[in-house]
Amino acid sequence: MERETIRRTALSALLMIAAAQFSLNLFRSQLLISIAVVLMPFFVMIWERYPVIPAALLAGVGNFALRVLIGWLGTGVLDGSGLWQEMVFYLVYGLLFYLLCRKTAWSFAGWRQLLPLVAIDYGSNLAELACRGQGLLSLQMHAGLLAVALLRTALVASLWLVLRSQRLTLLRQEHAERYRQLILLISRLKGEIIWMQKTSAMMEDTMNTAYKLYTRLQAQGVSDCVQALSISKDIHEIKKEYQLVIRGLSEAMEEDMEEETVEFRQLWQILFEAEQTNARHAGIQVEWEVDIATDFQTDKPYQLLSILRNLLDNAVEAASGGRIRIAFSARRQEGMELFTVTNWGKPISREMLPHIFDPGFSTKVDYTTGRVGRGIGLCLVRDLTEQEFLGSLRVDSGDDRTSFTVSIPTTSLEVSSCDSI
Repeated sequence: MERETIRRTALSALLMIAAAQFSLNLFRSQLLISIAVVLMPFFVMIWERYPVIPAALLAGVGNFALRVLIGWLGTGVLDGSGLWQEMVFYLVYGLLFYLLCRKTAWSFAGWRQLLPLVAIDYGSNLAELACRGQGLLSLQMHAGLLAVALLRTALVASLWLVLRSQRLTLLRQEHAERYRQLILLISRLKGEIIWMQKTSAMMEDTMNTAYKLYTRLQAQGVSDCVQALSISKDIHEIKKEYQLVIRGLSEAMEEDMEEETVEFRQLWQILFEAEQTNARHAGIQVEWEVDIATDFQTDKPYQLLSILRNLLDNAVEAASGGRIRIAFSARRQEGMELFTVTNWGKPISREMLPHIFDPGFSTKVDYTTGRVGRGIGLCLVRDLTEQEFLGSLRVDSGDDRTSFTVSIPTTSLEVSSCDSI
């Protein structure tokens, strides 16, 4: 028997033994009715592969031993008469339920699956009464056994409803988390595509420069001018392959994820939770000051998210000594949406300030690994702000703080209720 099977057998048997101690005496006889047996179908629901017969045998023997022990502690007499018959109930129920599971691959997917449980419960009680020498039972006792079988089967259905409700809750939470992760991922991919398109344009300029160099050298009669032409052709081929990659990514994203309308406050909550998680994983303690004084529906959530994410990432990475204070505000002013990210710490030097939006410029250096940041974050923020939203970006750095303010026309962001119909 596998270790997991042994664990499930022992755990379920212990739970059934504990549940069996809560019982009632039916018909003023020695027949005790407990809810323990309803756990057996429940375990099949949650585990599917469940050792029914070993668990039923262990539960029956364990319950008998526990009742004898309790009687001995109370009376000082070790007597199992009138108690061992309860083991018969567990064994018969376990055997019949095992046959049901083996024959029909039983699972509670509908109310019809409950009828066999009623019959198994009723038959198991009859077997126990037979061992007690009850003989022919009165109609009243048969009705009572049937009522008990129906009651315990109803408890099985109740447990299933609770289990299904819990699973649905967990599923909704999982879907919500995946949705947040998907939005962040799409935002990153869209930002990368925009950067790749910018790089493609740089390839075009480099190719033209190489071709102009070829024509100039050819006019001067330089014999090695053909190398410049070869460089121009190679760049042209690389650009074609590069554009195919961009096209493939763009088409895949358009097919799998249509642009959707999202409320800004919902978008901010997704971003804020992601930044908190990233800071915690990086071992950085952030003191947040958040002021959201605007809200709107936008059909460009990924582009806006990419702008704000890069600004907040930079602010978190500016932490010194594992601590940083960051303020974020969003407000509407004179037809503009203003987003400001401020971090307290070492300001950007005057020498570096004119170059922070240059492609490839980065102050992020990991001196332990030698890795340098890619230097595309702020460049991407500027391009998205100016080209995608027709907005502007301003940076102020001095004393002990640095602030980035993104100004975007409300008309470039907001989708009216008529547009969203």
